[in-house]
Amino acid sequence: MGSKHLRYIFFATTIATCVYLGWRIFFTLPFGYGWPSMVAALVLLFCELVAGIEMIDQYLTMVNMREPELPVIPTSWYPDVDVLVTTHNEPVEILYKTINACIHLDYPDKSKVHVFLCDDTNRPEMRELAATFGVGYFGLTENTTAKAGNLNNALSRTHSPLVANFDADMIPRSSFLLETVPYFFLPMVKKDANGRWIRREEQDIDPKEKIGFIQTTQSFYNPDLFQYNLFSESRIPNEQDYFSRELNIGRNRNNSPLYTGSNTVLSREALMAVGGIAVGSLTEDFETGLRIQALGYRTFAVSKVLSMGLAPHSITGLLSQRERWGRGCVQAVRDVKLFRMKGLGLGAKLSYFTALVYWWSYTRMFVYIVVPILSAAFHFHVVDCSLREVLFFWVPYFLLSNYAMKKLSGGIRNQHWNNVIYTSLFPYLVVPIVSETLGFKKKNFVVTRKNTDTKDRNYLLAMPHMLLLLVSVYSLSICLSQILVQTALYNLIIIFWLLVNSKNLIFAILFMFGRPNNRLAPRFYVSIPVTLEYEGRVGRGVTTDVSETGMAVRLAYPQFIPNDANFEVRIQSPRYEATMRCSIVHVDPHEKGRGWRYCLRIEDIDEENRREYSQIVFDRPHTLPATISDTLTIFDDFSINIGRRLDAGVRSAIRKLPRIRVGKPGFLADGREVRVEDYNYKFVWLSGEALPTSGTFTMEMGQGIVLYLEAVADFGRNVEGGGLFAITNWQALLEDATFQDAIAKWVADDEAGGAKSGGAA
Repeated sequence: MGSKHLRYIFFATTIATCVYLGWRIFFTLPFGYGWPSMVAALVLLFCELVAGIEMIDQYLTMVNMREPELPVIPTSWYPDVDVLVTTHNEPVEILYKTINACIHLDYPDKSKVHVFLCDDTNRPEMRELAATFGVGYFGLTENTTAKAGNLNNALSRTHSPLVANFDADMIPRSSFLLETVPYFFLPMVKKDANGRWIRREEQDIDPKEKIGFIQTTQSFYNPDLFQYNLFSESRIPNEQDYFSRELNIGRNRNNSPLYTGSNTVLSREALMAVGGIAVGSLTEDFETGLRIQALGYRTFAVSKVLSMGLAPHSITGLLSQRERWGRGCVQAVRDVKLFRMKGLGLGAKLSYFTALVYWWSYTRMFVYIVVPILSAAFHFHVVDCSLREVLFFWVPYFLLSNYAMKKLSGGIRNQHWNNVIYTSLFPYLVVPIVSETLGFKKKNFVVTRKNTDTKDRNYLLAMPHMLLLLVSVYSLSICLSQILVQTALYNLIIIFWLLVNSKNLIFAILFMFGRPNNRLAPRFYVSIPVTLEYEGRVGRGVTTDVSETGMAVRLAYPQFIPNDANFEVRIQSPRYEATMRCSIVHVDPHEKGRGWRYCLRIEDIDEENRREYSQIVFDRPHTLPATISDTLTIFDDFSINIGRRLDAGVRSAIRKLPRIRVGKPGFLADGREVRVEDYNYKFVWLSGEALPTSGTFTMEMGQGIVLYLEAVADFGRNVEGGGLFAITNWQALLEDATFQDAIAKWVADDEAGGAKSGGAA
């Protein structure tokens, strides 16, 4: 969508918002209905005013997106860079991937890249990990200033002019430095008439114009809890994408992008000018970035995904993280005395104030849920208006703001998911934000753990939402009865409001109920050439997905790969290559035109290949959605969530050999004809009358092909006249060229759709 169209949307929505808020202020306050109603009405109006102002500010931010172009600089200009990876309590396997990626960072002169593992708990296993990779190690004991102290310790012991910092789980792509470091030379270069980057004349270089930091997008390779718990990992982007890919980029316009503490390159000069990383703050990154900007340094957020990490796996971890962020924002704005802060422009101050106001949106959500309940169940009169006025003033505002949210956010966020997120989190953020604002500080927080939690289903966390849903449904019944008895059309407004809130509360409950996570590692859905080899037999295919623990490979031919032994797998991307030993987890049924999908687990891999394979998996963008799917509706959201939860206990058969549909006749030794339904190298499914139920027997299939069979006891006997039989001469058949030709014919018929089968070999 063009910028001109976006501006039209912004203009129309702003006009509708201003008209609506003006109407609310001057014509809807419930004078004469008592002070309880008036108090509730004023609280609601205040929330709507703040929301309207915040919405207009967001629209201004998104319409005026400014992202600098990456300059091209001589390779000799690239300075030394200290790469600092911070850790507190994360396990070795998480740090392994991050450090491995750091040593694979591209740079014109790699001797200028200095990687350090900064451990504020001084763990022996971290020291050993650093030694394994040959990187520097800074260990701390009794660190009382958390991540800030960890980074400041590293800064005091390093000297490069640029500093890149990464959290323990944030894995940089190999191009990270090449696509960030040149930004620091923007004050020294310009484009000539031919579009080439050239150095400015000395007199044209402003010595006061300096770059303080470059903040890249925070990206995550595992589904966040909203994506995963609500079965939407293929339908909606990460919940943090809206801020990181849109709002923070928009803050470039007034030099106020947030430093978010990871995936950032900072000027050491700027860091030293503000006294290093801010201490005594729950969000040391937020405050440090603000102080750098106040000293006049230019800062930029850029949208390209150059690293990715782990979103929290547990709801309790997510809530703790958000409470820390919210309290930290309130603390930082108060501690720096934002509006009296010298050096920070008015636009930047307003931008940071908007960041503070954001944390009050959870309180607004509480008000939006409670007010219609008060109106219906307790007869509060909070808005004095007619249905006709609502249709004239509110409906255009509602429709335009919803449309604008989707279009101006680049398809990353819509009002439905906005409300679901706020409704899910508000019971646990209202009190912390209010108490922090009133000066009740909480200084100690547990660092958000990033290890997988497969049993994150704390139903007690849904209790506030369930209580509010019950009260909302009760209030809804009152409104409906009043319409039937009194024809009170005003109640239609409250009914709609209660229905929307109930919808959001239902999704919040489903979110809190969680979803079991049985995967060992997140997957990347990519196609990479793979070779599978066992005793001279070779299968070639491409991956459908890869993860750090295994991969799925699609083969056009049902290659025999042993289901009870390890075999060699070679995988090769344009840049990396790795060889390992794998085992079969399961083989999916044939899909016409796509072949068979073999799911593999890595059983053995040496250190050199492990490093290469880790880069194959992680040196790429994630494969989760970047925008909200346009094809599904709220009703689809409901049906998917309910249906998937009801089907959670259903498990299909797990097969470790490729199943080939046959549909051909076979003949037993006594001349009886049976039908071969399907075959998987070691087993065959037969149908027919009076099949043997025990012992061994032979079956001929023409062209001299003889199968020696043995009945499998108690497996599918007499199911639709069929049964499963083990092939005792399967190994000999593997070497039989005639039989292999027969298999190829079965495969061709299967691909053509000619074979029909109801068996289960």
